[in-house]
Formats: sequence, structure tokens, C-alpha cells
Amino acid sequence: ELLIQHGANVNAYNRNGQPILFYPTIRRAKPILKLLLNAGASTRFCQDYILSKTLAHRFELKGYADIVTPEDAFLGIELEGFYLEFTLDILLDSITRFTNSFAANKLKLPKKELSKICASIENASHLRQYKHFSLDIGEYKHDIGALLKRDLLLIPVTFMGHAITCIKHDNLWAKCDRGVSKMTTPIQINTIGNPKAISNNFLFDLIYSTEHRHAYINEEMGQNLQLEPYASLPIKHQITGNCSWANVESAIPCMLYMLMHDYAKTAAQKKALTSQIMQFYQAWLQWDKDRAIEDAFFEFEELNERQQKARAALLGTVLFQSLKANNALDVRRAKKILNALKEKRFHYIVKAFAKHFLDNRRTQQGQNLHQLLNACGTPLSFFTGKRL
Repeated sequence: ELLIQHGANVNAYNRNGQPILFYPTIRRAKPILKLLLNAGASTRFCQDYILSKTLAHRFELKGYADIVTPEDAFLGIELEGFYLEFTLDILLDSITRFTNSFAANKLKLPKKELSKICASIENASHLRQYKHFSLDIGEYKHDIGALLKRDLLLIPVTFMGHAITCIKHDNLWAKCDRGVSKMTTPIQINTIGNPKAISNNFLFDLIYSTEHRHAYINEEMGQNLQLEPYASLPIKHQITGNCSWANVESAIPCMLYMLMHDYAKTAAQKKALTSQIMQFYQAWLQWDKDRAIEDAFFEFEELNERQQKARAALLGTVLFQSLKANNALDVRRAKKILNALKEKRFHYIVKAFAKHFLDNRRTQQGQNLHQLLNACGTPLSFFTGKRL
């Protein structure tokens, strides 16, 4: 209130392009949100920042994208990197909507187990909220202790700029850390040989301590808990530096396996269970990508010209960085994006990528671009006027 009274800019942003409105939005801080909005803070600016980040994570994009400030200026933001507490909320919303979708009904999903998973993610979000730097965490030990009693416990862990998740269910423990470019450890589910080590104090320190080291998380913790391998899931490593997204996302099929493992006694049954869970996981990821593109087109016609250009360029980045010509789902997504980029005012976006392609046409990425546009019935010459 004091800052606003003295003329502070409620649409200011930090060096990463993050608007002031972002933190109150993800933390649902209603009094501060109301104060900022009444003072003229732009929800569009904040929403565009969030949309760009979430679309980038769903399609594992690299580099930068533009959003438009309330002053109608282009602002470049980095596509990698995100926040664990917001990732929990975004993926909770996604998995909840997927569970209730038409696509999910075809899979005959175990809705009872998925309901428990959603409750566990929501619980983790509450645990994470206590880590705000402005709180004296010791005053909230009783409330946190009640949250730690959940049997299917998703544990949000951050240390040294990295974010992972741990999971406890019955006598099982898992650590989801998909690394960058190379899996640091497999998505492995373990039995706990020393269950007494998992006390409230242990869990409290795991979430809220600022002194964790890689060696403790990756080696010593497993030794203290006396973990023994039980099962693993064939989930690929993380592509870009979005560790919180990658490690919450992979926790969902991991929790599902932990809830359903009692149904699998033999090696064949365990293999079938793994296959069933991975089928669900892949179906959800594909559905989530389609929904992200739909969100990017939502209210597109209501945006001003600069906002439309920024949104179209972001969709172009999805098209050229992530979509594959040999994937039927990606070709369908590409056609949807190209329906917008085919407008003459957006041709410059494709031409920019085309220049890179023409200069590097022997690269695998360049060949994919050429084949993808052909598969969509919109060859590169449509945008450039030149034949290859």
C-alpha cells in the first residue's frame, strides 16, 4: 500500500520478465491480488507470462519468447526454468481435467487411485506454501505435521537450485529426479528397510532445510533409509532445465504404480501393470499438449496486434522445435498452428525459421521442418515464394 501510494509501478517485472502479479497469483494471495488489480495491474501481462512458461514446459522448448508489457512493448523471457509450487498446481489441474475428459473414459482409468494422487498433489502444494521466505517455519510445525500424516505422501524437495519429488506409500519410497540430458537415477521404486528413519523431523528437514547437498539427496538418504530396488518405470530424462515440471510430472505414474502394485504378484503381472501405467501416462501427456495449444489460441482474436504476433511466434517455436514429421499427432498439431501462421502478417515468423533451415538444410532438424510442412500441405515455398 505504501509503495502504491508513492507511485510504484504495479506492472513492473524483474530481470527475468516475471510480473509483480505473478507471485500473488500462484499463491492465491487474495488481499494482495485485490490491491494490485485495483491499482491497475494487468492480468493479461501475468497470464501471457504463465502461458509462455507452461507451453514451453509441455513441449520442452529452449531459448526465449516475447510477451507484451502493459506499455505495449515486447519483452523477452527465458522459456526454461519454473517454480515448484506453481508446477504442482498446474499439473494438479491438468490431471484432474484429464481424468474427467472424454479421452480418459476410453482408457478405463483407475479413478479411485487417481483421486488419491490428486489429493496427494494438493497436499504437497500446501506443504510447499510454508516454505515462503517470510514465514517463521517453526511456528507451523503442528500444521505441517498434520499434512505429513498422509499415507500417499508426495514430498516437494528443493536444494541448490534444483527441484525433485520424493514419494512415500506404505513401505515404498521413490525419488523422481530426471536430471538434464541424462537421468541422474532411474525413476525407481524402493522398499524401505529402515522405516523408523522416516520421522516427522526427517520429512520436515527434507522439505524445509536449506542445507541439503547433492551427496545427501542422491546417496546418504538412501543409505539411511536402507532402500532396496523394487520396480522402475521407463520414463525418459528431462530435455531442458525445467526440473520442477519434469519431476512432478513423473511422480504421477510413479504414485499410480505404488497404489496398484499389490495387484501384480508375478513378473508377467508386474510387466503388464507397468505397461498399463505407461499407456495412461503417455495418453495424458498427449492430451495435455493438445490442451496447451488450445489455451494458446483462446481469445486470440481479442488480443491486440503485438500480442497476436508474440503469441503466433510462440506457437511457431512449438512447431519448429518440438513437432515431428513422423508423428501423426504432431502433424495434426502443426496443421492447427499453421492455420494461424498462414496469415500473411505472420509469414515473417516462418521465413525466419526458413532462413535457418535454408542455411542448415542438411541438418536433421532442417529436414524435419521440410517434411513437416509438406505433411501439412503447406510447403516452405508457400511462405518464402522460393522452391528448394
